[in-house]
Amino acid sequence: VLAILLRGSENTRLLGNTFLLGLMWFTFTILPDSSIVPLPDCMAEHRSYLPSVGIFIFAATLLCALPLPSVLSAVIALTMTGALAAATVQRCTVWGSPQSLWKDVCDKSPRKSRPWLNLGAAYFDAGKLEEAEAAFIQSIKISPTIPAFANLACVNLHRKLPERAYEFARMGLPFRPSGYDHLLLINLGDACRMLNKKDEAIAAYHEALQRFPERLDIRLRLCNSLLESRNPAAALEFLRAATALHPHTAELREAIAQVERQMQQFKLQMGP
Repeated sequence: VLAILLRGSENTRLLGNTFLLGLMWFTFTILPDSSIVPLPDCMAEHRSYLPSVGIFIFAATLLCALPLPSVLSAVIALTMTGALAAATVQRCTVWGSPQSLWKDVCDKSPRKSRPWLNLGAAYFDAGKLEEAEAAFIQSIKISPTIPAFANLACVNLHRKLPERAYEFARMGLPFRPSGYDHLLLINLGDACRMLNKKDEAIAAYHEALQRFPERLDIRLRLCNSLLESRNPAAALEFLRAATALHPHTAELREAIAQVERQMQQFKLQMGP
């Protein structure tokens, strides 16, 4: 309406056209990801960057259209620019580190689980394991998910607390299936190996390998567990099955050779 009113007068037609340009810029740049296309996030900060150009255009146009002395208009423009600059500097401090960024998101959206999950990951990357565990637990309180339980198990494995890692991994099992089941199962298997629960470790790795047979790290974990259970033949079978998927991997060839040497030594020990 304001654009139409401005365009209705010969003296303000240019201002009306500029105001309309800013309005159209904002509308068309915000349409793809904040209106007709459904996205999983209610809000994402970067969506406002390009559309904000349109806001600045029609804000400046509106300021020019007001019947104000030029000095006052300049003062208002400088004040607005200074306020936006100060807000930008403040926002840059929030973006100073992943921890401060996700802490700010959690403060503003405390009832969403994913910000707490990301805050926990930021703490983990910074080596703050206790803070990471607290963030992951808060995420679970809001919405239990496989990634949260898997991360809690991983944190406690790094804290050298396999019993606690085992408990969290077991707590996450009822929430399957998800796209992150293998992470939970890997951490469960690692905790079981540290607790000398050999059969349970083998079962966890085997299930993870069934979901992602191309993952060499899972296969090697399963191989080590089978060796610890004195079943080198099964370990060698799983390793040889991976040669079709990883034909040129030195780590796999070395593992196969090691198992073959162990089997040879075992046969010599059992001989006459």
